[in-house]
Amino acid sequence: VTHQHSGGRRIWYNWIMERGHYSHWHALVDDLEIKGISTGVYINPYIEEIPVHLRSGRRYLFSEAKKGKFFVKTRVDGGNHSNGSSIIKKKSSKQQRNLNDDDNTIYPISNGGDTQVGLIDLTNRNACQWYKQVVQSEVFEYAGASFYMADMGETAPILGAYHRPDVNGLSHHNAYSDDWARVNREAIKEAGRDGDSFFIVKAGYGRTPKYAGTTCLGDYVTNLKKRKDGGLQSVLNGIVNGGFSGFTYGHCAISVAVPRTVNSLDNRTKEMMCRWMEMNAFTALFRTHDGETPDETVSGYGDKYLLKALARWSTVYATLAEYRIRIF
Repeated sequence: VTHQHSGGRRIWYNWIMERGHYSHWHALVDDLEIKGISTGVYINPYIEEIPVHLRSGRRYLFSEAKKGKFFVKTRVDGGNHSNGSSIIKKKSSKQQRNLNDDDNTIYPISNGGDTQVGLIDLTNRNACQWYKQVVQSEVFEYAGASFYMADMGETAPILGAYHRPDVNGLSHHNAYSDDWARVNREAIKEAGRDGDSFFIVKAGYGRTPKYAGTTCLGDYVTNLKKRKDGGLQSVLNGIVNGGFSGFTYGHCAISVAVPRTVNSLDNRTKEMMCRWMEMNAFTALFRTHDGETPDETVSGYGDKYLLKALARWSTVYATLAEYRIRIF
């Protein structure tokens, strides 16, 4: 279920399968499994406040996380949430501990809308355990997914206050992506799904390759321009450079654009999408993405030419499966 925000349409950040909206979901998963097709879903460490009329009859994660004090908090000195270059005043461990024990002011996250959004504090062991339970019960048990996108590991606020008294936002910003990957790996292992399930991350740090199944480059501009424009060539360079840095299983989503037009560049042409498919057929994962404004741009799902290209290059990717198994 999606809703409109300033950048386009996106799902609600409440990682519960919408039982009513997807009333035949399990039949679909079973049918795909018979055909040898695995099902994947999407999550991230944000939890969003959803409208009252959507809370009835379903699990409401925002309320659970807020009650458990699992969110990154607002600093005791207030900070400046719009200016990442603000000076971070040092606080004593006692001040930090008092903030996390007694205050539940959620660090304000901009989501392009008017709902409140919180980021899970992964320095809090209880928060980690709770989120792993969400993954296990909702992603694996109910949704029946075999893989999922674990997005947004790059978003830990520098000016946030964290549960652990020895952690500050500046030093923890990069390490958060490691913790995010670790929590998801532990969720898989503790669910007994190690070996038949994996997850994708979009951000990483020094230890991320130890935990993540594959890494994805994004977000980028969907064009064929040179590296400075952030188009296809920059992604190819990123995959190669990531491999040298330990991120072995790199790939990118085909045709994601955020936003639709950057620096007056017209994005998502048929030619661009075909070239993107051609490149991705020779990476670790062949995966498409609607982008933030799929109704306003070229889409591969309603165009015969693009569907034919998608069939061709996905077949090339599938044909190379044995080769990938040998080298990976």
